[in-house]
Amino acid sequence: MGEDSRIIPIESDLYIRKNLPQRYPFLFIDKIKLLEPGKTIATIKNVTYSDCFGEPNKRFFPSEYLMEMFGQAAIILFYADTMKNPDEIVPLFVGIESFDVSGTARAGDCVEAEATFEKVFSKATIMSGRAFVNGEEIARAKFSAAFVSKPG
Repeated sequence: MGEDSRIIPIESDLYIRKNLPQRYPFLFIDKIKLLEPGKTIATIKNVTYSDCFGEPNKRFFPSEYLMEMFGQAAIILFYADTMKNPDEIVPLFVGIESFDVSGTARAGDCVEAEATFEKVFSKATIMSGRAFVNGEEIARAKFSAAFVSKPG
């Protein structure tokens, strides 16, 4: 990977805020670990108590948040690949082909999520995502997105 000049060094916080409209409490990426335009992105979410739901001592990070995390990572990867301006292009979630959850994240866990381009079309993409806690996969998904010009 080190030989690819398109691997972008990231000042994560600024880059995330520039490329995603989501803000707390709906921002599910704290840091970008790896960004390889046209290929893949690896992100980190440090799960806090307020991110979790359920009874005390049984609180968990909802699986829906993992899917949202994949989507947010996909948006950042798209903008890095195309170098499009977020003020000009709108990403649209199209659908989920599959979403399998095999584990749980809890407060204090560090969720590492990756999103990878599987197929890229002129204005759409099919992607895969995987999420891990302590190196163990807790979720995987295959999903699609489209990108359209903002009206006006």
